[in-house]
Amino acid sequence: MLRSLRTSPFRLLLLAGLLVCLSGFAHAQGAPRVNGPGIENAYAKPLVEVKIDVRALERPVVVPFCGVRFQNERFLCNAHIERREGGRWNPVRLRSNTDVLARIPRREWRAAVVPPGNLGTFTYTFNPEFFRVSKGDQLRIVVDYWHSKQAMATDDTDDKLFSPPFDCPY
Repeated sequence: MLRSLRTSPFRLLLLAGLLVCLSGFAHAQGAPRVNGPGIENAYAKPLVEVKIDVRALERPVVVPFCGVRFQNERFLCNAHIERREGGRWNPVRLRSNTDVLARIPRREWRAAVVPPGNLGTFTYTFNPEFFRVSKGDQLRIVVDYWHSKQAMATDDTDDKLFSPPFDCPY
């Protein structure tokens, strides 16, 4: 038993050299390249993605969206978040006074027409790190809508749809 614990200095030196080489190889895998472009950092951030089904009743509902992912997943571009505070709903504020949210110009909106009696599905995505929200806060999405494409393109008066409340997951 004692004999198996003994090892020659040559074996120890060989093992130490091998470990140094392997640790250098592992470090080199994540290191930026000196002679060309490379990725220096990669990190993930939590995003909240809310799916919203909009139902039109007697009249069409026109909802602005700004992009499509996959086949029919339309991203809302004229909506905002509210948080329940003491029984009242208030617009969510940004965490920092130096942050600014960009508003997508109306000329870049696309109109999604939801015909009477039908559903339209939309997605609203936000990063909770930018807003004064905490895990478990009751939130809702407020969506602007019109009854025609022409009204959406020219009219500043709109109506609002309110999502059912949901808990902030992050």
